[in-house]
Amino acid sequence: MTAVFNPVAAGCLVLAAFAALMTGTAMAQETVPMGNGTTVTINEYLIETPNDGGPKTLIVKGVPNFDPEPYGQVPADNYARYARQLCQNLVNNSWAQLQEEGVATVRVRYDFTPTKPANEPPEGVTVTRFHEMRYALADDRTCDPMPYGVREVAPAIPSDVGAVLKYVEYGPDPRELKLTYRLGDSSQPADKLERAAIELCIVHADPILADRAKYYTQLEPDYVTIAFVSGTVQNEREDRIRFPIQGDRCVSGLSDMLVEGIRGEAEGTSSE
Repeated sequence: MTAVFNPVAAGCLVLAAFAALMTGTAMAQETVPMGNGTTVTINEYLIETPNDGGPKTLIVKGVPNFDPEPYGQVPADNYARYARQLCQNLVNNSWAQLQEEGVATVRVRYDFTPTKPANEPPEGVTVTRFHEMRYALADDRTCDPMPYGVREVAPAIPSDVGAVLKYVEYGPDPRELKLTYRLGDSSQPADKLERAAIELCIVHADPILADRAKYYTQLEPDYVTIAFVSGTVQNEREDRIRFPIQGDRCVSGLSDMLVEGIRGEAEGTSSE
């Protein structure tokens, strides 16, 4: 079940108008910032309520004022870090209302017409695409990224460092696919983090690379970087381990038997 609401305008931070959702007051389109200097024009807010009565999702729909795919199709996860600012503006201005309405997640969605469609459409046909980024509302009033790129964002791996995937993106080197994980405990020794990175190379990087090789043929990274972040936003530490790619697979350096054992453990836990 999806309810449609039209909040009141509130200047450049349109998301401050969430309190007006329940009034049904009409609003003009407004432009809000992404985290990378670009903007999105917001058209609509939706509150989605599951049939089972579970937590609600606030959907923020808009149109990007930039070309999201200037070189061909890219996964929506590429924009999760930037769209997080839009979600955070909403939380900063309307936390009480979000809590009162029982909203637990936010989806930022923008629709656009690609300048370089995967296939040339027939004459008179317009191809449209959309990117959608998900965030869970954390108790500390932050938007917690929920990447689409994997089935289980916190897989069970032998090193058990409690890593939770937050971002799947390219860069800073365009030939590098970076997977960023949040660590709850920043006191992990370096050798344990290195083992965890090898395991995540197998459990997460391999299926992501396979998926992107199938659907995004223009994206051919040479390396996978596993990054672990810990601490606060003001005092954040990041550790990185880099792996080469061969045949759309992350090269972990382990034998095939060990690779299958790690993969089997993660899959067995996620299916329980």
